Amino acid sequence: MTTDRDFQIACDRALTDGINRLGLEFGIVSRIEDELYEVFCVVSQTNVFQKGEKFPLQLTYCREVFSKNKTIALTEIEGIPGLAMHPLYMPMALEAYIGSPIINGSRVWGTINFTSMRVRAQAFSEEEKRFVEDAAYQLGKLIEVGH
Repeated sequence: MTTDRDFQIACDRALTDGINRLGLEFGIVSRIEDELYEVFCVVSQTNVFQKGEKFPLQLTYCREVFSKNKTIALTEIEGIPGLAMHPLYMPMALEAYIGSPIINGSRVWGTINFTSMRVRAQAFSEEEKRFVEDAAYQLGKLIEVGH
């Protein structure tokens, strides 16, 4: 049985590994419920986001990960590096994003995602996508109903 502390440690480890591997500035494990996105765990070099912060899901880049139940990776829009043309760019000027759903049972519990305020020179590789998907899968296996 996984305790809250064990789950938090697993989240911290997955986020730290992801930031290091992907070369991005921060990683978040989010909890999504009733169209509300909550920062459940965050590892950041920028302190842009804080644990416990909540946002309407529709104002997050994770909205598509949640609604489509699949990994989304963005480093450019319409052939232009960065995400300046994304509809969410103005309220949240992120330049690179990769996120994957965390599944508990048959529903999306939340996401694990990594972002940067710096443009990423290259698209995310299939290996990097698999890394994020594997991290989401492992966290999903650890979640208990109480989270």
